[in-house]
Amino acid sequence: MSLSRLLPLFLLLSLIVLCGCEGDEGPAGVAGTDGTDGTNGTDGIDGNVTCLECHNTDLQNSISLQYDRSQHAVGEFVEYASAVYSSCSACHAGNGFVEYMETGTIDGQLLNPSTIGCNHCHSVHTTFEIDDYALRGTDSAPFRSDVGHGDTMFDLGDNSNVCANCHQARTAEPNTASPGDTFEIASTHYGPHHSPSANIYEGVLFAEIPGSTSYPTVPFGHFDADVTCVTCHMGEYSDGAGGHTWHPNINACTSCHSGSTDFDIGGVQANTAALLADLQDLLEDQGIIEFVVEDDAWEPIVGTHSMVQAQAFFNWIGLTEDRSLGVHNPPYVEALLLNSIEALTPVN
Repeated sequence: MSLSRLLPLFLLLSLIVLCGCEGDEGPAGVAGTDGTDGTNGTDGIDGNVTCLECHNTDLQNSISLQYDRSQHAVGEFVEYASAVYSSCSACHAGNGFVEYMETGTIDGQLLNPSTIGCNHCHSVHTTFEIDDYALRGTDSAPFRSDVGHGDTMFDLGDNSNVCANCHQARTAEPNTASPGDTFEIASTHYGPHHSPSANIYEGVLFAEIPGSTSYPTVPFGHFDADVTCVTCHMGEYSDGAGGHTWHPNINACTSCHSGSTDFDIGGVQANTAALLADLQDLLEDQGIIEFVVEDDAWEPIVGTHSMVQAQAFFNWIGLTEDRSLGVHNPPYVEALLLNSIEALTPVN
């Protein structure tokens, strides 16, 4: 064999020998610099611990059981309303609410409206930190009934703004919608939408008929006490109320109203119920409303009525549908009812 052919073989054997032999370990090098500390100069939290703040069986089961007791979980009404009326989807369908929060509108009929669930009010992760609630709609919420008439906004500066996106009247009061001496009620479904709580809490955009009772010029005391929607409706869960049921828990009120055992604090609910009954009688006597057996409900009589009659009906149905019996804003509710009653009471 020629030398030229043996030379590559010798080189290969030399490499194998060198690779197979390892000497003593050399001295350690200089230690690298420490990593950057976490936020505010503190060490970060183990990733698994952060995840377990939400992703643990006890917490998820607790919230699910609470939510199953809420009206938001009733899929029958959610899917029916959204399938029939596309305008309802923004609040009555989970995917509709997401679309409305993301785009400000509903772009046509939802063919597969979904029952409201966790990932509709909450977007899934934005910061991946412990405070990653990621609620949609926490910015100030516009009152839809004021679109085209003004720019009234609802802003409590907390998660209550999410509630106000849907829990509002949506319909302008008669004299705002069509100023004049008369008003045409064109549908038996006319009036503020169910649960117009944001309007009442803030004391805006109901029919403020002139009368002997002054309307409040300063916010109700709950504003000063930082008592908001979430304070009362998401207090600590107990006895089927609070938390994610959104049914108010009386225990959330007793820190200010000590000793209270129900929501008729200071007789507000009893007084409101009596005034609503008086106004209902006047509306029935004057042919503004009637009880419809087939619907098991009081409904407005379609036709042209005096402006003050239409306004009084608007107040009556809206305050009835609020269902707090005045608790959301006692001074404003009382003024609306007293002035409505005064306006409809015949002068002897």
